[in-house]
This record gives sequence, C-alpha cells and structure tokens, in this order.
Amino acid sequence: SKLNNAYRKKDIESWEAKLKSDLLALRKQPHNQMCFDCGAQDTTWASPKLGVFLCVSCSDIHRAAGAHITSVKNFNTYLWGPDEVE
Repeated sequence: SKLNNAYRKKDIESWEAKLKSDLLALRKQPHNQMCFDCGAQDTTWASPKLGVFLCVSCSDIHRAAGAHITSVKNFNTYLWGPDEVE
C-alpha cells in the first residue's frame, strides 16, 4: 500500500469490491465531493497519506511533491488496501 503496509495481491483482489464500495460511500459525503486543494467538483483522486480527496490537476501537484510527503491514487485504476481506505 501507499502507507507502507504489505498485503498479498490475492487478498487485496478479494477485498476489492468491499473497499471500492467503502470508497464510493466516502466520496458521496458532501465534504469529499470537492477537491481539498482547489475546490473543484471532480474528486477522482485521493491522497491516502493525507486523507484528502483531489481533482486530477491537484493530484499532479501532489505526485510531484514526492512520495515522502504525499501520494495519490485514482479510484478506478488502482487497487486500494484496507489501511488506505480507512
């Protein structure tokens, strides 16, 4: 995971439906529907380290900051670990 915890890929894959459902529920909360940094209405990314939802433009800025500061994951293209969803 982006939080430095190790999981077996088969475990993550078996948890994927539940974790994606949990992420969707989090994204539907009003305060998570806007980008934490710029306020855009398109939160398709998140920083598991910081616990914030981001737009694609701000995700690029977070990615450029370096993984030692923050990291980003897309909701649709990445597998998420339980620690990252929490």
